[in-house]
Amino acid sequence: MHPRKLIIVSTVVAGLALGGCVSWQVPPETASYGQMPVAYEASVRAAMENYLKDPASATYRFGKPVRAYSNYGWAEAHGAQVEWTGYLVRVEVNAKNSFGGYVGYQPYMVLFKDNAVFRVLPGSAHPLVHVVQ
Repeated sequence: MHPRKLIIVSTVVAGLALGGCVSWQVPPETASYGQMPVAYEASVRAAMENYLKDPASATYRFGKPVRAYSNYGWAEAHGAQVEWTGYLVRVEVNAKNSFGGYVGYQPYMVLFKDNAVFRVLPGSAHPLVHVVQ
């Protein structure tokens, strides 16, 4: 490749790579995460009734609550401000679909604030949700 083309291509690639970097805001050290959920298994089961075709058929695998926070939208549009601080419980759910067959364990993330379900997100990870180390 011609040296000039190589420089142009390198500059474009570097610009795209650096432009994709997102600077998330993090909660201050004094942020309140609320009360750790106590009866979180029952709260998750109740919340999942809104997401499942046959909630009575569901079996669950529960993770332990961990402190976490989420950002409001992407940095470019919203400044990646902290939207929520609380506890995250990872859950796997196996339930029947519309055809009556079990779909296999599907991952969900259940966000808690002050011992109540704040939001349920499908999947085991989300780009706007971060675990506090």
